[in-house]
Amino acid sequence: MPATRVFGLDSLRALAILAVIFSHAGLQGVLQNAFAAVAFVAPYAGWPALTGHAGVWGVEIFFVLSGFLIGTILLRHDSQLNSVGGLARFYTRRMWRIWPLFWLVLLGNVVFEFYFNDRKFPLSEILAHGFLIRNFSQISLSFFPESWSLAVEEWFYVFFPAVTFLLIRFAKMKVSTALLLSVVAFYTFSLVMRIQGAMTPGAQWTGGQRCTVIFRWDSIMSGVAVAWCAHNYPEIFRRYAKPAFWLGVAVSLGIYLSIWSFSAAGVSEAPDTFFAKTFRFTLFPLGFALLLPAASFYQPERENFAHQTIRNLAKWSYSLYLINWPLFQIISRLEQRGILALSPALMFTLKITVVVVISALLYRYYESPLTRRRRSADDDPQPAPAL
Repeated sequence: MPATRVFGLDSLRALAILAVIFSHAGLQGVLQNAFAAVAFVAPYAGWPALTGHAGVWGVEIFFVLSGFLIGTILLRHDSQLNSVGGLARFYTRRMWRIWPLFWLVLLGNVVFEFYFNDRKFPLSEILAHGFLIRNFSQISLSFFPESWSLAVEEWFYVFFPAVTFLLIRFAKMKVSTALLLSVVAFYTFSLVMRIQGAMTPGAQWTGGQRCTVIFRWDSIMSGVAVAWCAHNYPEIFRRYAKPAFWLGVAVSLGIYLSIWSFSAAGVSEAPDTFFAKTFRFTLFPLGFALLLPAASFYQPERENFAHQTIRNLAKWSYSLYLINWPLFQIISRLEQRGILALSPALMFTLKITVVVVISALLYRYYESPLTRRRRSADDDPQPAPAL
């Protein structure tokens, strides 16, 4: 794959973050109002409910991308797994990439909760959220709800390289073999734990089943597995990229549609079945993983404004993910207090504009300078799509 940013992967990253922020900003309501205002589509005004779980779709893409990126880095620079020093450098770079912005936004969430929700948190609770331990084995997030997915990724960054390193060091395995065995182990572990969790009374796919760290590593493993295939079988990876892409599109759309029930009256959320709480989370990332071969090789022949916009959204995606929810809540509160009086469409546009502008500023003046400080010559040029 090219040594520069890959436009196909950036496109998936941009698609993922747009799915998340459009869902949080209220795209469903805007579309429903638009449908209701036009006579010939008014009978279908309930169908925009299909966008209601777009954020689920987006987060799954992020998980797969993270696994693919980290798997590629570890296989391309296998010296990081051959020594304690190499492993320490890997962790240091991940920390510089993730923690500075996360802790800044965490502080912002504490301030937001104090001024807008009149909630104060003890230091111990703030630190528990700050070190991402409130949803490790069961979910118990009292604020900063979007941090759940970051916890899944961060604990993956901690455990997966360490287990692979131990297999190399003590079982005398090759890097590629150790990494594949780690993929199988983590994938199986999360699937088994999620099945066990689904049998717990009160389990829901939208809650603990979706947001508990140890239930979700198999999603990331799907991306790591694709990286392993690309490293070991590059010709096959390239040859079947196009058919894999279309199969991935079909699987991804099919699994997303399984969230819904359809009738003449419109669309509603499907029952929370055992499949929804278990194997839907297995098939979702599989569909997105099949998109990666084609995305890995796609670069536009000539850059234009649309391409640059997509690249920027990809670069800003971490900031966009972390700050969109509290900012949207602030704008909604201003609307409730009569300070803002806009139509739903204009309110949606305002929310998206504000979060994009602030994310761009955060990236340029805070996130990017800190990332450059930790970058070394052997770093992969694409920053991790952490959430």
